[in-house]
Amino acid sequence: MIKIEIENQGLAHEIYEFLRIIFPSYERGNFMCVKIEDELLKINSDEYNFIIPIKKSTNLQRYLKLELINQLKENQLEVPKWGVLHGIRPLKLIYNLLKDRDEEGVRNYLKKEYSVADEKINLAYEILNIQKDIISENIDNYSVYVHIPFCPSKCTYCSYHTLNSKSSMVEDYVNKLIEEIEFESKYLNKNPSSIYIGGGTPTSIGVNNLNNIIEILKDSFGDTKEFTVEAGRVETLTDEMIEMLSNNEVNRISINPQSMNLKTVKSINRINSIEELIECYNKAKPKFKDINMDLIIGLEDETEEDFINSLESVIKLNPTNITVHSLALKNGTDYLNNQNVSSFDLNFNNKIINRLKENRYNPYYLYRQKRIIGGNENIGYSIKRHECVYNIMMIQELHDIWGFGMGATSKLHINSKKFEQISNFRSMREYLLRNKEVSAKKLKVLFDRYRSGK
Repeated sequence: MIKIEIENQGLAHEIYEFLRIIFPSYERGNFMCVKIEDELLKINSDEYNFIIPIKKSTNLQRYLKLELINQLKENQLEVPKWGVLHGIRPLKLIYNLLKDRDEEGVRNYLKKEYSVADEKINLAYEILNIQKDIISENIDNYSVYVHIPFCPSKCTYCSYHTLNSKSSMVEDYVNKLIEEIEFESKYLNKNPSSIYIGGGTPTSIGVNNLNNIIEILKDSFGDTKEFTVEAGRVETLTDEMIEMLSNNEVNRISINPQSMNLKTVKSINRINSIEELIECYNKAKPKFKDINMDLIIGLEDETEEDFINSLESVIKLNPTNITVHSLALKNGTDYLNNQNVSSFDLNFNNKIINRLKENRYNPYYLYRQKRIIGGNENIGYSIKRHECVYNIMMIQELHDIWGFGMGATSKLHINSKKFEQISNFRSMREYLLRNKEVSAKKLKVLFDRYRSGK
């Protein structure tokens, strides 16, 4: 347990979140106390004692965390490779810094102000270099996201608000979604850079329902270079579903094993066997230009060796994209208080990156999450010229994302530096009854932009 005795709630929260990354065992086991006394920040536990003088600073939170990192280094303890840089999108910060600094200047700034390790800065530069041409080709366009909040069952690590795909509300939802797409698309240009149907598990709502949604998207938006449908659960990607998606010119899908260890697959509440997953993948492979496969580091009782075995199995299948997630311990998941969640060496991600590079997979997008094990990151890897446009533009927040469906978020740029974030209702009832209110907000941003000539 980490006990914070600091009156300033913002500072208390920042210190707590940072200590959880550095000392994960103290969140669920050992005791650590943090307080401010006599202008000193004191961190005491059964193993560690740190004292940091409080000084006037334009950013007290960052100063205290940097001082703690310095003391950790002095005691030869491991420190987070991302230093005190927090937030989901570290590459967005670096991308913006590079607009008025050279690479060496940005490197020095990140090391001094955030204590970011060279290896993470190098990784960021490598990814940004891969993204460069894709960004320039798509920055003046927009992308479409469609949310399908249904799943066959809930995985134990999942924190998303999903509904069972056997729900009687599926058809009502599909009808309302189609109505939303038809209404708003009249005011949008044709031919977005990408269309991405995510969830949930979109393929769990059945061939006819998903076909109706895809046909409306094609009629409303015309051709797109990239059309992705998440098909994460093997049992939903039937022969009929594969044929329908292919016939509708969907050219990218995700088949997400999360692990190729059968014991782990069962423990996360999946029903497929490994053989069924491989059979499904082999049927789908000739039909789609790109297939992504997800794996998660840190699932219950899995060792580093278990994960590497899963990685090798996926590499053998030769999908064009592989995404490696580090488990995030989120509220609302069975994993939050699970004592069997695996911990990994802080250098383990380097082993993964190197193994994937040896097999022609290069990192092309990256994002982080709170409560992610080891303070690491999620990385998407791709064979050259098969990078996912939607993932890059969405994570970097570089062009409009127009969201449809319950809980979908639209990010609509007011100018080159600012955007307005507008979310659809997150409850099914409110979405079905009131979402035209949100449509009006989105269209207002669009109309205001037209009037201002931007």
